[in-house]
Amino acid sequence: MIGLGLLLLVLGFPGNMVFGLWGITLVFLFIFLVLFGVTHLISGVKNKKAKKTAKKPALATVKARR
Repeated sequence: MIGLGLLLLVLGFPGNMVFGLWGITLVFLFIFLVLFGVTHLISGVKNKKAKKTAKKPALATVKARR
């Protein structure tokens, strides 16, 4: 994907500006999606761990009240 974007970028600027701009767009879009996906997965794992640790004391207090 990055290679295709760079190829369009290199081939596009001398000949046709449209392909050059599409190449830049594809490269930045791909980089953004990868970074967004990685950060989303990392934050999702942290949130799951935080939720699990927060639920345990709450369950213990409910059982203690019964």
